[in-house]
Amino acid sequence: KHQLFPLVVEAIHSKPRYNRETAEDYEMAVIGVPNVGKSTFINYVRRSHTTIKKKSLRVGAVAGVTKVLSGKIRANFNPPVFLMDTPGILTPQVSDLEEGMKLALCGCFPDHVVGEDLIADYMLFWFNKNSDFRYVEHFGLPEPTDNVKVLLNHVAKENQLVKRIKSPDSREHQFFPDYVAAATLVLKQFREGGLGPVLLEDF
Repeated sequence: KHQLFPLVVEAIHSKPRYNRETAEDYEMAVIGVPNVGKSTFINYVRRSHTTIKKKSLRVGAVAGVTKVLSGKIRANFNPPVFLMDTPGILTPQVSDLEEGMKLALCGCFPDHVVGEDLIADYMLFWFNKNSDFRYVEHFGLPEPTDNVKVLLNHVAKENQLVKRIKSPDSREHQFFPDYVAAATLVLKQFREGGLGPVLLEDF
């Protein structure tokens, strides 16, 4: 990202502008799939290339933080360059199930749409399929497992993630592992690089 923006500025500054030939400023839209870091990139560019102290664009580690096209954001003074943030875009439907799960694992969909436990299950499947067992040491498991409930139960226990449910018979509260909270924690650590760099695509 340190070199990308200067290259873009050089490229647009050297190309013909046709009907905008007399305009002094340049406008660019930052486009990409959800949760790829578009807003973070814009904030970085503005901090690096201007002295403007306006409030940064809202960012988040989940898809759907940017919901509408933003206004023009000054990103450079000479030449004058303005960026526009855009909502993440995907194809209308994902026809391949595994490709869809890879996108979900990367946070391109809101987790609850797919199911936190199902996404964690795919993560576990991917590691095992590739004989990559770094999750064992990271989460403190005694051995590899292909059962996501074993992983989530262990993570819930280690992090005291429980939910309290009242028994319909005795009316006493019972405590159970909170698998959704455990899966959310697992996914957060994966996406933040806690399990190291991962390339999901097969080449």
